[in-house]
Amino acid sequence: RDLRSSFRQRLSKSSSSNKVSAIKNVTTASASPLPTDCSDLPCGTVSENDEDESAVISDATSSTLQVDWDIPRYDKSSNCPILVPDVPKVDQYRCPLLSDHQLESAKAALIADLKQSGGCTDKASFKSGLQILKSHYQHTEHDVRFDSTSASNPFDVDGTWLTLSKPTFSECLGRNDNGDYIYTLGRMSFDMFRPTNLVCSIQGIYNTVHKQENPFTTANSANTDSKSSAANIPNGKYMAIPRRLRKEVQKHKHNGHLRSYNIVTAFTIEPTTSTNQSMSSTTIPIHRPIRAVMTTYGYYLPDPDTPNRLSVWFTGGSLEVNDEVHDLQEWKSIFRPDELPKRDVSEYAKLLAAKILLGACVPDQMEEDGTMSYILKRPIGGHGSAYCDVLYMDDTLRIMQGHHGTIYVFSR
Repeated sequence: RDLRSSFRQRLSKSSSSNKVSAIKNVTTASASPLPTDCSDLPCGTVSENDEDESAVISDATSSTLQVDWDIPRYDKSSNCPILVPDVPKVDQYRCPLLSDHQLESAKAALIADLKQSGGCTDKASFKSGLQILKSHYQHTEHDVRFDSTSASNPFDVDGTWLTLSKPTFSECLGRNDNGDYIYTLGRMSFDMFRPTNLVCSIQGIYNTVHKQENPFTTANSANTDSKSSAANIPNGKYMAIPRRLRKEVQKHKHNGHLRSYNIVTAFTIEPTTSTNQSMSSTTIPIHRPIRAVMTTYGYYLPDPDTPNRLSVWFTGGSLEVNDEVHDLQEWKSIFRPDELPKRDVSEYAKLLAAKILLGACVPDQMEEDGTMSYILKRPIGGHGSAYCDVLYMDDTLRIMQGHHGTIYVFSR
């Protein structure tokens, strides 16, 4: 009691500039010295112990709090009074920008969590780390819809990104001895490629993004009757540009350019064993692992209304052997059109729906190099239909959330 009384007298006699104001900022970068003999105290979240009225102050490296100073409390360890701020509610303040060191630590912790969990994004530890990066990115007010030359977006999205989160295909069959996730070819390709029951292990999924400088040639622009046109893309293939997307680009002015948005899946067709034979009941014997690449072609445009939202159109896909020299002959024996198994009723119904709703042209032949392709004349996507919201992005890490809530983490 004597200490409290003495402390109040000190405050009343001090100059107005040194008085404790009703509200003070508590930051982790620096702590304002108290007008007492107390040593500097760490800043952060404060909790009280009712028994001895001492303050337990924990480190909170990412908070700038607006707090009300309470009456002096007595700290037995230092034999002097300290000021204990009332703990504000989370929604009463905004998380500040992290320092470079804090940001790198938060990113490293998030990536380590993904590595430990096999790419799972539904764990509490991942969600907690994501919230830190998301709050930081929101505070920067960056907008990925703008090109990297704009002050609103200092980062360039173009390039090849490795997916760190686990694959999102349905009906996972488990993981192999190397830790690779296993699916059937039908689930990976939405039943576009047969045999759909081939057992495949996924080694990596990549997202390639490239600006389309001249997406529409003069010949394509003149062909107004066609449902789609073709544009050359970096890997030498062709993908359909739907007429609806062409009109969107030509009619509206966007903050950014039309970009390709391709998903490249590197996988291995697993040899037939007693284990995966029961998984897929396939009748085609696979004698050795065959590496392959499946590409889903698409585009994205910046959403005209929502910051950091990219509207996506998926327009087709292809399947090709990875090692043409060593595996092409066996590849052709597996995917020969005249020897492919017939589709069952469920697969046929899905294919019919794709033809009617999406204008799907399914692969019915194989190119000389073993490539098979399909095209969606009325593709999946568009503003408000298929999109991704960028939650965090810098030069090396990109985190997005799809329109169904799925989280995708990419590393450049």
